[in-house]
Amino acid sequence: MKQKMKLGIGVLGMIMGLMILLGVLPGMSKTALAADDYPLWVGETQVTPENATSPDHHTWSYDVGSNTLTLTNYTYSGEGYKAFGESYGIWYEGTGDLEIVMKGDSSITLNDNEESGIVGIHSGNVNAKLVISGEGSL
Repeated sequence: MKQKMKLGIGVLGMIMGLMILLGVLPGMSKTALAADDYPLWVGETQVTPENATSPDHHTWSYDVGSNTLTLTNYTYSGEGYKAFGESYGIWYEGTGDLEIVMKGDSSITLNDNEESGIVGIHSGNVNAKLVISGEGSL
């Protein structure tokens, strides 16, 4: 009787594990970077080849060759990029140094949420430098 019960619990455990695995894997694909997307978010927008120099926003652009984000009179107010229970105005997870060039007066205002922290600019690679240059202000 004990062997049948152990076998039943083992099979049940395997079935539950498979169900969890199948439930988790589809969600992981939603957060993974597409091959052409860049590891940079400006506000709530992930930088992609399509929007890096888009005339739709005029206030920021990204040059992948020099790894430079240029903010030109950029104004953002909102939730920002969400990760680890916090909100980020600019989120960078690349392997190389990132330069942010400031032109004009820019501002980032993140919604104050008592349940999470807020971070203006985040660079997640401790080996990468974050260089801020230009005549503008943030």
